[in-house]
Amino acid sequence: MHYQSHSRLRQKYRRQKLITQLLLLCSGLIIVGFIFISLVFAWYARDLPSPGKLSQNTSASTVFYDRDGKIIYEMYKDKNRIPVGYNDISDWLKKATVAIEDKNFFSHKGVSELGIIRSVINLIFKRRLEEVLLLPNS
Repeated sequence: MHYQSHSRLRQKYRRQKLITQLLLLCSGLIIVGFIFISLVFAWYARDLPSPGKLSQNTSASTVFYDRDGKIIYEMYKDKNRIPVGYNDISDWLKKATVAIEDKNFFSHKGVSELGIIRSVINLIFKRRLEEVLLLPNS
C-alpha cells in the first residue's frame, strides 16, 4: 500500500514536471517567435524612408507670375508639381483609383480579411516564404 501511494505521487510529480516543461517550452517558442517576427520586420523596414523625409519631398513647383497675375514660368528641378485640393479631383478619377487598387475598399474600410487570407495562402502554396527568407533584398 505504501508503495502504491509512493508510485502515484511519483507519477503525479512527473506529470506536473512535464506540464511545467511544456509550458516553459511554449512560452519560449512564443518569445522566440516574437523576436523573429520583430527582426524580420526591422530587416524589411530598414529601407523605408522616414516620415520626415516624405513630407520634404512633396513641395510644389515654383510659379512666377507677372504683375497681372499671369503665369510666366514654373520650375521644380525635373518635376512639375502643383497641389490640387481633394474637391478639385474628379469623382471618376477617385473611383477609378479605388477600383484599380481594391474594389471592395469602401466595404471593408481598408483591412480586407479575405485579402490577408489570400496572401497567406499564396505565400504558402507558391513557396514565397522560402524566397523571402533565403533571398533578402540587397
